[in-house]
Amino acid sequence: MSVSAEAGASSSGSVRATRTLTVTGLNHALHDGYTDLIYVLLPVWQAEFALSYGLLALLRGLYAGAMAGLQIPVGRIAERIDGKIILIAGTALSALGYVCAGFSGGVIGLGLALALSGAGSSTQHPIASAAVSRAYGAGARGPLGIYNFSGDLGKAAIPALTS
Repeated sequence: MSVSAEAGASSSGSVRATRTLTVTGLNHALHDGYTDLIYVLLPVWQAEFALSYGLLALLRGLYAGAMAGLQIPVGRIAERIDGKIILIAGTALSALGYVCAGFSGGVIGLGLALALSGAGSSTQHPIASAAVSRAYGAGARGPLGIYNFSGDLGKAAIPALTS
């Protein structure tokens, strides 16, 4: 391979890695924003449905439990099905869960909607972090830090913009 061909391949890999980091970072910001959005909405739902603190904790637990409990199975599924498809579907499912929560007429519908949204959010961490790791190989430490920081930006921005 000539020097110019190696430079072109390296440049192409760098562009692809940067694109991977950008897309997964935006996705991480969105999903972490969805996760913390619940803290803005819990008081609204408490007033709307006359919920106790215990029931609010249960609703939060449904979201968090679905998200945490499905991450490993989603990672396994992504070994068989293209991770991009699962990540897109998960992001759509997470958003759909919040839309359903907005239309819910009671606590059962709200709980199901939050579990649905949590299930959608379970796709983000195992698939996106693995994509960044693969894109950067041995040099993934810094990009993974950027990826993680983008989630923190989403946690700060989405709830603030919603409130």
